[in-house]
Amino acid sequence: MGGVTLMGLGAMGSALAKALVNGGHATTVWNRTQSKIDDADSIGAIGVSSVVEAVKANDLLLVCMSNYTATRTILDTDEVRSHLDGKSLVQMGTGTPEEARVNERWMKELGGAYLDVTIQPYPEGIGDPDSRFFISGSKAVYKLVQPFLKLFGGDLKYLGENVGAANTLDLGELVYWLGKAIGFAHAARICETENVDLNQFGSLFEEHEVAKDFSDMVHANNFKVDAIHPGASISTWEGCIQLIQEHAKLNEMNSEVPDFLSGIFKRALDSGYGEEDVAAIVKLLRQ
Repeated sequence: MGGVTLMGLGAMGSALAKALVNGGHATTVWNRTQSKIDDADSIGAIGVSSVVEAVKANDLLLVCMSNYTATRTILDTDEVRSHLDGKSLVQMGTGTPEEARVNERWMKELGGAYLDVTIQPYPEGIGDPDSRFFISGSKAVYKLVQPFLKLFGGDLKYLGENVGAANTLDLGELVYWLGKAIGFAHAARICETENVDLNQFGSLFEEHEVAKDFSDMVHANNFKVDAIHPGASISTWEGCIQLIQEHAKLNEMNSEVPDFLSGIFKRALDSGYGEEDVAAIVKLLRQ
């Protein structure tokens, strides 16, 4: 099996790179921040300083950037496009189904192939057997990348060649989860108003259920996103809500639910809670 190139060494990208190296694969990495490229040797990866070098190194390209626009910014240049013929691009991140379709058409026009992968676990969950990934697009690329993806998680759900399917399920799961988070925040305020210990509410749920974890954070008044409470910050979730709104607008859907969520999350950002866990929404509702 040949090597693999990974572009993007944020928290998630770094976790993916370590899993690839630990799995015994020759892994070439690139990142916009040079210091992270310099650290590649410490995990056994091969750091390169340009996107062209990264693309030329292997036929299989994994990209884990902040969004789809960032991916196109680094790849859709005169310098890089000519090297994408025959390459297989695997976009790993959250976007809209339309962005996936645009990427697929673009790669086909350049003589390449495309696969879309949405990552369900947090970086700490990479490598766990129950970590789930939604995958859609080229079946040939999926067969090619499957051995690498198995290093990231054991629950690989290939949804077929409808390339927008992975992001469709991802956005659906995101808005469902956000609804539960907002519901918890109001439930917490009910308990506080009625002088009922929030731990009694949390005890109704299984360990690691959202409400149980949130109850623990509120009780401890600790909303930090860290190794003890891994997760995504309110600012990260607000970015996801923007994608859900974008999808609704593009498809002329009723957008009352994401618009409602967006209003709450933007107020949380304005209140200075942007880098805290979503459980901190309860602080906003105390105002």
